Amino acid sequence: MGGGVALQTAARCHYKLGAVFAMSSYLCDDSLVWSLIDKCKNCTDSNSLLTSPIFMAHGSDDDFVLPRWGKSTAARLESFGGDINQFLEIPGAGHEMTRYELEELCKFLLKTLDRENVM
Repeated sequence: MGGGVALQTAARCHYKLGAVFAMSSYLCDDSLVWSLIDKCKNCTDSNSLLTSPIFMAHGSDDDFVLPRWGKSTAARLESFGGDINQFLEIPGAGHEMTRYELEELCKFLLKTLDRENVM
């Protein structure tokens, strides 16, 4: 649920965020987010889901939040111009965080964020 909240929050934010990440998460096909993004394509307001780098990861064996839902969200965000830096599918993982997933998230954050401004 945390990743969904992160995506929803970023969609309502009107400035570039350092990064957005969502693990084992998705947005419903009829989510308000899609209409918010669509409105921002034709106006001067920005939408953080279109201006911020995004990391998404999902366990291939997740039977709670299906991986295809996460992949669909990532593909749809990309189709709107979202910067899906990576969609990482974790082989054999369920609805859980793995060490590998966290290591990849840390690499993404270190690469993406200006370390001088973070520390």
